[in-house]
Amino acid sequence: MNFARLAFVVALTAPAATAAQSARQNLEREIARIEPLSGGALGIAATHLESGRTFFYQADEQYPLASTYKVPIAVEALMLVEQGKLDLDRLVTWDTTDLHLGSEAFLLFRKPGFALSVRNMLETMLILSENNSTDWMLKLAGGGDAVTKRLRASGIADVRVDRPTAEIIANPWGITDLWTDGKFSRTKWESQSAQVSKARRDSIPYYYANDPRDHGSPRGMMTLMNKIWKAEILSKANSAYLLDIMYRCETGANRIKGMLPPDTKVAHKTGTYPGTTNDVGIIDLPDGTHVSIAAYVKKSAKVSGADLERAIAQASRAVYDYFLYSRE
Repeated sequence: MNFARLAFVVALTAPAATAAQSARQNLEREIARIEPLSGGALGIAATHLESGRTFFYQADEQYPLASTYKVPIAVEALMLVEQGKLDLDRLVTWDTTDLHLGSEAFLLFRKPGFALSVRNMLETMLILSENNSTDWMLKLAGGGDAVTKRLRASGIADVRVDRPTAEIIANPWGITDLWTDGKFSRTKWESQSAQVSKARRDSIPYYYANDPRDHGSPRGMMTLMNKIWKAEILSKANSAYLLDIMYRCETGANRIKGMLPPDTKVAHKTGTYPGTTNDVGIIDLPDGTHVSIAAYVKKSAKVSGADLERAIAQASRAVYDYFLYSRE
């Protein structure tokens, strides 16, 4: 290439490169502007799945996963299905000890004799964030060690799954003795929780955020969503099935989806605990492409409320606009 042609190419590409850099810097500034609304630390990781373009903001820090940890549990369960070690149509009978903390099912079923298929537990775990289904799925998946091992084998080193939801809820209260012969004891929970001091109750968000168990990075959770979308961790059929469930998620309407254009499809999973508000998923863009996003808030002084969700909604809209309208 002669010098004149090289100069012409440089002249054409330099403005485009400058515009792309400016768009990224504008997005970084916008996320930094939004972050104080959360009352804590905001972490964002996103990938435009068709082009591979990425965006990260405090994405390598560790955040409490809350119920977003149900996604890697689902992945391990479906892997066992593929290996013929777990049957989605198997019926599992629950007894009253399976109805424990954060239990939507406890409101309806308080007597023995209730059964759900593995498929229904998987779907209620992700669509309704049902905690009893989650703890059954975690048990059937082999426990936290098995789920974390699957993540490591998939190249995700900064996400871990450790405990059933009953312990995740109770441990920040200072309560560690919940079980009798391997079964949840409501008597133990009620007697111990009644004795927890107000100071400890007020400190629950602190103890939750500072326990390293069941934590992960936005980058790690985004990477998991990328691998699900690309069928790199599950078969194409099970990847499509998992995403179909997540498209039907009924929680978190005011998070990733909160400020997107009406009828925007999002396959996602939320997570919530005092001081923590999360959402991870795949956004369908109107041009037919897709963005994976992991949005996490930790250590919020606001503890709970609309501002935490608004921070995620605003950040998600900024990411949406960036990948839809800017080109690198």
